[in-house]
Amino acid sequence: MTRDADGIAPIQEVMTFYRVAYGNYLTAERIEQEREAYRRAVEERGRRWTDADLDHLMLNHLTVADEERPAIVCVVFCAAALEALINDYAICALSKGYLQNYLDRLQPLAKWLVFPRLIARRQMDTDGQAFQGLAELFRLRNDLVHFKRMNEGQAQRRTHDRLTHAQAGKAVGAVRGAAAELKRLDKRVRTDWVAESEAAARREMIPG
Repeated sequence: MTRDADGIAPIQEVMTFYRVAYGNYLTAERIEQEREAYRRAVEERGRRWTDADLDHLMLNHLTVADEERPAIVCVVFCAAALEALINDYAICALSKGYLQNYLDRLQPLAKWLVFPRLIARRQMDTDGQAFQGLAELFRLRNDLVHFKRMNEGQAQRRTHDRLTHAQAGKAVGAVRGAAAELKRLDKRVRTDWVAESEAAARREMIPG
């Protein structure tokens, strides 16, 4: 983070991670909306789904699998943004050396509890919505990137069948909630980067 007259703002890396995450959330949402609109159109015509309908979804990249890919990217990059944010907060308030030598081995969720308490003498409510959103996001990220096999040839069952835009939306909500909660704990922290990153992602989605 960087200090200025308006408070403490995150480094560019945090904003870049979140912009990527939010852009992929918008993509997953668009895919779901267009697929749902096509489904309603089919049903309104009073006919059943055919192979031609399925081909239409595949050719236009509107399948559930097409929705899952950007949803996965959104979840992973939301978690990366929040991990970078809390590390950056500690570096700004303490030092990079102190973080690397004494605190960096903490799990990301633990950092969100320990760092504000160490720096601002205030702690997140573990029963609160912001903390629960963080816990769910990091759990889901770990399911995705720390995939393990139970036995040879047998994959560990994921806790979900397909990642959807709704779960990507929860990841976005976790970023918004965590940023707001960090500001509540330490008034010096700026949160305008959240809206700025989302606006940048929307601009990137506009053709031309």
